[in-house]
Amino acid sequence: MFNKKSLYLSINFLFTQIIKLMFFWLPIDKNKVTLINKYEAGSNIIPVYKYLRKNNPTITPQLLKDNPNKRSIIKQVLTYIKLLNSKIIITTHGPIFKTKKNITFDLWHGMPLKGMNLMDNITKNAKPFPNIDYLNSYSPFFNTVMNSCFGIKEKQYIVLGSPKNDYLFNQNIKKKIQYLLNFSTNNKIVFYMPTFRDNINKDYENFIINFGFKKFNIQRMNQFLIKNKINLILKPHPKEDEIWKKVFSRLHLSNILLFTEENLSKSKYNLYEILGNSDLLITDYSSVYIDYLLTDKPIIFIPTDIDQYQKNRNFLLEPYDFWTPGP
Repeated sequence: MFNKKSLYLSINFLFTQIIKLMFFWLPIDKNKVTLINKYEAGSNIIPVYKYLRKNNPTITPQLLKDNPNKRSIIKQVLTYIKLLNSKIIITTHGPIFKTKKNITFDLWHGMPLKGMNLMDNITKNAKPFPNIDYLNSYSPFFNTVMNSCFGIKEKQYIVLGSPKNDYLFNQNIKKKIQYLLNFSTNNKIVFYMPTFRDNINKDYENFIINFGFKKFNIQRMNQFLIKNKINLILKPHPKEDEIWKKVFSRLHLSNILLFTEENLSKSKYNLYEILGNSDLLITDYSSVYIDYLLTDKPIIFIPTDIDQYQKNRNFLLEPYDFWTPGP
């Protein structure tokens, strides 16, 4: 018996195969590059897209938002045509619709600390990545860690580094950012960027407002920030924006700012441009800290639910304390 999810996947698979067959003779534009931008936050797509537009007049880059599978059937078909017509498809979050005529290059989105796909405890029916021709890498060590999760061939890894990390060093915009965020130019900027969790429920609302601690007073935290001239930016994972907005909409905290994907899109800045102009990072299991190490700025870790998280997701790099430099 099919459940709803497996039935949907089967229908979607059949649909995509029909589309591929229908457009098998569609000519490939050798100068067309399609880039799919899943999230605004820390996107490797945007710097590459901007670079291609500025420095490669013979190439025609087109920017798409997210995976076409989440759109209406008509929009899916139009998007599939754009993909199948492109010589190169660039993504950041794994397999995408393609034929053997297209070349896919996955830029990925961070050096992994936690288990994924083949190496976590939650992914059902995990299997090696299909439809990826090349995967962007930080280093040979990155190749080993990633391959434990996705099982592609060594020759498919291209060591180029992370394009978004260049934005960490755009240091001439700090005053513009402080103005954008309505911050005093005399205040320090601290980022709190926790990783995505799979247990989003009502209990998670308490986890958010208490930063995972059993005893925590966020109003006292705000007073501490005022006294010490600090502004705290809360940047949740994009998948958690709605629950974070629900929690913080009822609070009035002068020195704590919730910064969502919507805010980021309106700002016209890349997240890493803003992050690079901060003074300190607080996180737990997010790979953002590995990028932030490049700035030589301090990092604080608050792994308040590490036992539960390790049980659910597993860690690729252990022991945790060894791989996380900072208090």
